[in-house]
Amino acid sequence: MKRISRNHTFYTRVYPALLCVALLVFMIEWGTDVAFNGSDRSVVEVLVGWSIGAFMFVVVWLRTRDLADEVLDADDHLIVRMGAKSARVPLIDIESVHETLFSNFHRVELKLTWPGPLGSVITFLPAGRLSFLIPFVKSVVAEDLTRRVARAQRTES
Repeated sequence: MKRISRNHTFYTRVYPALLCVALLVFMIEWGTDVAFNGSDRSVVEVLVGWSIGAFMFVVVWLRTRDLADEVLDADDHLIVRMGAKSARVPLIDIESVHETLFSNFHRVELKLTWPGPLGSVITFLPAGRLSFLIPFVKSVVAEDLTRRVARAQRTES
């Protein structure tokens, strides 16, 4: 079995933490500037900064909340783990493979023919890909899965 998903800890834990630290630094800088320099900065600046930060936090959460923890390739099926749940997904049960290319991290979405224990869509970050360096190139994992799913569906028919 080969792991075809990469670890998403950076996107789910580190990036939101960095965002919170950046907002905290902004607040401390604003507070010390007002307290010690007598600056006449408005509260609107702080509200705009916190609003942008909160918006980004929600976007990151929405984009990462459904990611699978681990996807293993076992030739004719995938083994997917999300938290404590695990499922075996035969390639024949995958309706389509879709990869999002226009975001700061690429996600592979597997739409299943019918819902399983993990839902009707399984999403993961493909392994072996530095999407921030090569933004508009499809991953080898997505292309390989697309080809194998099409082959499995042809042989079933």
